[in-house]
Amino acid sequence: MKKSKSENIGKSVLRNSLQHSLSTLINRAGGLVFTIIIARMLSPELFGIYSLTLSLMLIALTFADFGLGQTLIRYVSDSIGKKDKTLARSYFRYLLKFKLLLAFAFSLALFLLAKPISIYLFKNPALVFPIWASSFYLFIVTILDFLTFTFFAIKVVKFYTIKESIIQILRISLTPIAILAFSVKLKVVGLFLALTIASIIALIVTIYFLRKNYSFLFSGREKWIDKKRLLRFSLLLIIGILPGVFFTYIDTIILGAMVPVEYVGFFRAAYTISTSIGSLLLFYLVLFPFFTQLEGKELQNLFRKIFHFSSILAFPLAFGVAIMSVPIISLLFGQEYLQAAMPLRLLSFMIIDLALFSYFPAIFQAKEKPEVPTKLVAIAATLNVVLNLILIRYFISIDVSLGMIGAAIATFISRFAFGFAMGFMAAKKLGLKPDASSIFKPLVASIIMSAFLILAMNVLPNTVIYWTIEALGAAVVYGLALFLIKGIRKEDILYIKRMLAK
Repeated sequence: MKKSKSENIGKSVLRNSLQHSLSTLINRAGGLVFTIIIARMLSPELFGIYSLTLSLMLIALTFADFGLGQTLIRYVSDSIGKKDKTLARSYFRYLLKFKLLLAFAFSLALFLLAKPISIYLFKNPALVFPIWASSFYLFIVTILDFLTFTFFAIKVVKFYTIKESIIQILRISLTPIAILAFSVKLKVVGLFLALTIASIIALIVTIYFLRKNYSFLFSGREKWIDKKRLLRFSLLLIIGILPGVFFTYIDTIILGAMVPVEYVGFFRAAYTISTSIGSLLLFYLVLFPFFTQLEGKELQNLFRKIFHFSSILAFPLAFGVAIMSVPIISLLFGQEYLQAAMPLRLLSFMIIDLALFSYFPAIFQAKEKPEVPTKLVAIAATLNVVLNLILIRYFISIDVSLGMIGAAIATFISRFAFGFAMGFMAAKKLGLKPDASSIFKPLVASIIMSAFLILAMNVLPNTVIYWTIEALGAAVVYGLALFLIKGIRKEDILYIKRMLAK
């Protein structure tokens, strides 16, 4: 029997997704290990300074990106699909030149604004030197991120895995040395210096791989390209991406301006755990080229499968992390960070948000309709800012430590409002609707699992061994419950087997 286009592409999706899963695992596991190491080596106050500085740098990084990474995937992937290497090279080289200009401009801007931001916004002069150091890191990591998108455009994700392995090993190796080598006041500066060195080495390796295996991107004749079309697409993307970045970092910025910096450290510790786990379920960079190529029922079938399997994993992880927040914080960050368990109980549900809703903007971008997520994310980001300002102020009026709860609630409400709005628009404009059972059945099984987990934690002693037993038992209960209510079906298993077949 002749296989459908979606199944043939499905095999490619699965192969790349498995590779991307490994890369993401390396990235998130390495990032989590890195965060745990520096959090344990730094005091909550210094970790808060690092978190604030990193948040500012990543906002600047988004401006410097200008949507060029996704634009690269969209147009270079399309050109390669049409077997037009000259056109692919023309897009790549033009976007790279533009990227270099933006990287320099925003790195310089961050350097020059370091003092005003530190003194007038956060009223904390200790931020000046870390922000200066982060501006150099910004320049390197901007170029590295752009070139990384090339691996997804050419659908060869294994090089991304190699790059991630190198940078995670270097970060974990170099940053502890830097923290120990610098004085207390300059430990965060040393940390950003180590990150810069790690990124430079990874950049050199990335350029080497690209030039060796895909030299056609760098040399050869070029052809005319519609630069206005490229810039319009990028502009729409950056307009859409910017509010999303504020989604991610505005709570940290507002929190840092309103509470002592150590509470920023607690909040970011909780945020890191949730996003690290949730991001393990994300494959939209791998799927973006395939979203570009599929239409109609083929796209709907692929979308439903992705949503179904993501939901099966996301719900139990979110509920489990929420219930076991104290053991998780205690094991990963230590007793000094136990206050992070409060926001983690709410932020854990970002795992569901990341796993289920992050695909919608990617699909709209692949269909050259970035204006849809652009408008919705702008509205949701405005809601996020308003809620943060109101809720953080309200909760700190009760107790300063509760400001973290205000930020967590604001993040929870605004993210899920955006996710549901995106789902509605995807159904209306693209005809993409998940099966209701893909949400309902994992939810029911997760509630059953949660009841078991709460009972077990109240009965068994609070030790690492028993926490491990409880977690494993919860996984078994979830799997059995899901099977009994037919949340996982025979055809799901057969589908995976077909995708794995040669």
